[in-house]
Amino acid sequence: RDVAIAGFALWLAGALLAPAPRDGDAPPWHWATLAPLLLALVVALTWLLDPYVRVFTDAWVHAGIAWDIALRGIPPQDPRFAGLPLNYVWYFNLFLALAHALGARDVFVTMELVNTVSLAVCAALTARLAWSVWGDVRATAGAVLLLPVGLNAFAWLLWPMQLGRAVLGRDRGWAQVLHIARDVRFGHIEILYSLSAPLAFMTSFIDKFTVGTALNSAWVMMLLVLLALVRGAQRPRLRPLAWAALGAAGMLFFHGVVGLSVLPVTFAALALALLLRTHWPWLPGWRALVPLGIALAVGALIALPYTRAISAAWESKSTGVTHHYLRPGVAMVWTLVTALGFVAWLARAPLRRAFAERRPGGALLALWTLAMTGFALVVHLPLDNESKFVFQLLFALVVFAGVAFLPWLGRIAARFGRRGAALAVLLLLVPFALTWHGYVADPSAATHPALHPTAAEAALDQWIRTRTPVDAVFVECCGMDRVMALGRRRLLAGTTAGPDKAAFPAGELARRRELEDDLFGAAVGLDQDRAALDSLRAPVYVLYRASLSPDRPWRALERDPHFRRAYDGDTLRVYELRR
Repeated sequence: RDVAIAGFALWLAGALLAPAPRDGDAPPWHWATLAPLLLALVVALTWLLDPYVRVFTDAWVHAGIAWDIALRGIPPQDPRFAGLPLNYVWYFNLFLALAHALGARDVFVTMELVNTVSLAVCAALTARLAWSVWGDVRATAGAVLLLPVGLNAFAWLLWPMQLGRAVLGRDRGWAQVLHIARDVRFGHIEILYSLSAPLAFMTSFIDKFTVGTALNSAWVMMLLVLLALVRGAQRPRLRPLAWAALGAAGMLFFHGVVGLSVLPVTFAALALALLLRTHWPWLPGWRALVPLGIALAVGALIALPYTRAISAAWESKSTGVTHHYLRPGVAMVWTLVTALGFVAWLARAPLRRAFAERRPGGALLALWTLAMTGFALVVHLPLDNESKFVFQLLFALVVFAGVAFLPWLGRIAARFGRRGAALAVLLLLVPFALTWHGYVADPSAATHPALHPTAAEAALDQWIRTRTPVDAVFVECCGMDRVMALGRRRLLAGTTAGPDKAAFPAGELARRRELEDDLFGAAVGLDQDRAALDSLRAPVYVLYRASLSPDRPWRALERDPHFRRAYDGDTLRVYELRR
C-alpha cells in the first residue's frame, strides 16, 4: 500500500509540474493511445477467452517465486530448490506479491494484466519514439502497425523447407512427410513453432506478451531509454536524463538479459556518435551525450547490488557449467534474416534518411540499432537466450520501417490494385492471426490439472496452504512443481532441469535427486535421507501420489518412527519428518 501511494504521488507530482506540451511534441492520440490500447485488447482476448494461456509454461515458476516473496519475504529463495537464494530476477515477482497484498487473488491473472499493460505501454512508447524521430503521422502509424506483424513477416512461407527432412534426413519417405505435416498444430499454442523459419530460433510477438515473464516489463524500460536518447540528442534537458537513469535501473531490475545487453550497446552507440562527430558535426556532442551516459551509469549503479546478488552464483564453479559468451552462430544470423528481414528491408532507406536529413535523434537510434545487431551476432547466452535480442531490434527497426510501410502498400495497390494490397496485408497478418487463433482455441483448457483439479488434488492444495508451516519444504518425485505454484510451499528439487537453468549447484542437485530416487524407490537409505532432510532446518513433508508410485514406497516410512503420516487422501499421502 505504501509503495502504491508513493508511486501515485510521484506520478501526480510529475504530471502537475510538467510544462504544457508544445505543438508537435506529442503524436496524434489515435496512434499514440487508441491503437496501443486496441492492440493490447486483441492480445488480452487470448487469456480472457482461454484460461490455459494464463497457466502454461513459465507462469508456474513465476507464480512460485511470487508466493515465496508474499509469504516469506525478500530476498527470495528458489522455490524449486529449497535453501538456495534465487539466482534469477525477482523484481517482477515482487510486484505480483504486492498486488496480492492489495487484494489480488489469482497471481496468474495478475501476470496477464501486467502483460497486457506492458504491451499497451510498449506500443505507445514506440509511437512516441517514431514521432520524436520523424514528426510525421504516417511514419508513426506505420511503426505502430508494423509492431505486431513485422516479426516473421513472410518467414512462414519458408515452411516447405521442413519437408527437406523427408528427403535428406535420417527418416525419409511419405511417412515422414505426413509426420512433418502433423507437427503443424492448427488450433494449438504450439502453432507458433511452425511460424518461424525452419532452423531459426522460435520468435513470436504474442508469446512474449502472454507468457508469465518479466521480459516485457524490461522492454518498457528499454523503450524509455531509447526515447531518452532520441529526446536528449535533439534537445538536452533534465527529463530525458531522468528517463535514462530510471530505464537503466528498471531493465536490470526486471530482466538481466535486456539490461546487460541494452546498456553496453547504448554506451557503444554514444561512443560511436562522439567518434563520428568529427565527420558529421551535426551529430549530438559532449554536452548532450556525456550527461546521458552518466545518467545510464547512475541507473546501473542503483541496481548493482541487486544484479550482483542474483548473478554471483552464475560465476561460481559449483554449477559445473562453462559457457563461452562470445560465440557467433549461424542460427542467430538466420534468425535475424528471416524474423526481421522484411522490416530491415523497409528500414534501409529511412536509416539513410536519418543521416541525410541530419536528424540527431534518428541518427543516434540508427547507431544503436547497428550496435545491437553486432551484439546479437557475436554474443551467445545460456539456453539460447540470445533469441531475445531479436525483439530488442524489432522495436528499433519498426521506427525506421514505419516511414516506408504505408508508401510500400501504396505502391502495391498502384501496381496490383486494391486486391493486391489486401493480399499483401493478409500475408503479413498470417503469423499473428494463426498464433492468436491457436492461443484462443487450444484444447488444453479443458484438461489442464491447474484449471480442473480433482477433488483430491484440490483438497490437498488447500491442506498444504492452511495446515502446514509457511517455511515447510516438500519432497516429491519427478520434478513436479504443483506444490510450488498452488500449495505455495518450497520444494526440495521441483525441476527436471540441469544446473544451467538457474545456477543450481551441480553436486547438491545430484544428491537431492538421489535422495528422491531412494524415497520414491527402494527406500533402503532412510538414515542418510533423514540426515540430508534435517540439514534443511525446516519442516519437511514427503508427498506420494499413488499414480506415480505404484510400488507403494511409503510403506518404509510407515515403519520408520521418524516419520508420521500427516495427510491421507487415498491416492495422495503426505508424511512429516519428526524432529
